[in-house]
Amino acid sequence: MEAMHAAGVGLPGDEIIARLTAEVTADLQQQISWRPGARELVAEFADLGVPQAIVATSPRNMAATVASRLPEGAILQLVAGEDVDAGNPAPDPHLRAARLCGADPRQCLAVEDSPTALTAAVAAGTLALAVPHDAPIPEGDLWAVLPSLEGVGARELMALVASRSAGPRS
Repeated sequence: MEAMHAAGVGLPGDEIIARLTAEVTADLQQQISWRPGARELVAEFADLGVPQAIVATSPRNMAATVASRLPEGAILQLVAGEDVDAGNPAPDPHLRAARLCGADPRQCLAVEDSPTALTAAVAAGTLALAVPHDAPIPEGDLWAVLPSLEGVGARELMALVASRSAGPRS
């Protein structure tokens, strides 16, 4: 919205957001460019009965459109921008998703593509996995970085989460 105002768009901010959201949602209904391996990994987790949620800063209707394009029943919960008082980098979205899935956040895995979302996931106590897309992801000790989800198995990730959550607690 700020960028549009800076470019000279004279519409009120809420109208800019509504129009952009409608256009992006319409585009998502036509086609989604999935990151390599993402759709397959979601399907594999669903086949194993692992509860999954989409945590997004975007509006609920946009997140719901993405969820609707995944295998039926794969996504049990959605946490959208309007569902929490404090969004990324606060832990609230990830804590809410874990609670809605009936899980301890320390036994959850968050796959994220931005430093802000990764910071939120770590603050919630989840194991954070970075898969860069548009934003550069700094290397560090707080999350693992993979170039892609292609060839990544759900059982591998579940074992990683289990080994981490079985470790010493502070």
